Amino acid sequence: MWYHNDYKFMVKVLGHRGCASIEPENTIRAFKRAMDLGVDFI
Repeated sequence: MWYHNDYKFMVKVLGHRGCASIEPENTIRAFKRAMDLGVDFI
């Protein structure tokens, strides 16, 4: 049986350079904003 929440099909969100579209990239502020938005990895 196939389930939508099967771990093999889950998408992970990576905040490369933090949240660079909102904050200056590669700054603590950008990393904190990315965490606030719920990224899985930075």
